[in-house]
Amino acid sequence: MSELIITRGLPGSGKTTFAEQWVTESPATRRRVNRDSLRRMIHINAQSATQDTEAVITKTASDLVRAFLRAGLDVVVDDTNLRQRTARQWATLAAVTCAELTVKDLTGVPLATCLERNAARAGDARIPAGVIETMHTKYVASGKLPHPTADASTGSEWQPWTPSVGLEPVYLVDIDGTVAIKGDRDIYDGSKAYLDTPNWNVVRIIRMLQKTHRIVYMTGRDAEHRHVTAEWLKTNGLIAHELHTRPLGDKRKDSTVKHELFNQHIRGKYNVTGVFDDRNQVVEMWRAIGLTVFQVADGNF
Repeated sequence: MSELIITRGLPGSGKTTFAEQWVTESPATRRRVNRDSLRRMIHINAQSATQDTEAVITKTASDLVRAFLRAGLDVVVDDTNLRQRTARQWATLAAVTCAELTVKDLTGVPLATCLERNAARAGDARIPAGVIETMHTKYVASGKLPHPTADASTGSEWQPWTPSVGLEPVYLVDIDGTVAIKGDRDIYDGSKAYLDTPNWNVVRIIRMLQKTHRIVYMTGRDAEHRHVTAEWLKTNGLIAHELHTRPLGDKRKDSTVKHELFNQHIRGKYNVTGVFDDRNQVVEMWRAIGLTVFQVADGNF
């Protein structure tokens, strides 16, 4: 299991010193991700960064950590991470990638020490003392920060799956963005799904697999559009041994809905050979419970 370490502390508390030392102890298996370092790569600093730029930095940091953890590497994120929401986001990412979360708490380093170290820094590395003092008052002065936990709706409750001897092997297949490419229709208007174009490279693979395996389609489409979906599959030569849809009116996240469908219709009944899907949040859920996923597109939406 990979490890994700997040530091929590004021500027000048020793976060980067700790992180760099930790990486040097095993450089082949450890990686460091840091927002300030990413900012320097695009020639900005925290004081001059815009909201849009910070959003890019946030996504880049998250994508890097996710990629490293998926590759079996250990990662340290040596930012302040004082906001509970930020720490919880890292805890959630650890949960969905099946990584162990460790918190390196440096909030006990005295404010005076942090200010002294900060004053010795040069250029953009030096932060206005008032900013550090405000952070101390807001996040540190009231006492020890609570340990971050993953968001319940994004993976911490997902039960790992293991195959069972003697069960029939199946492939799970998504529809939108996997075997079907929508045209001009609204993605949420499944009534016009008959207009979708087959994703031929994937469709050809599923056609081959359906000759030897049971194919179970699991889609985020509402049950209201089950008939048009089944007809589209049939028209395009795809055999749906089973077709499971989102319950009527269910507005929950795709990953939550599909995990529930999996528990209702797959777990304990079949051995899953593989899953074809595209959306990142769903792919991460499948991988988190132990399934092999063939992600057919970049589904960052």
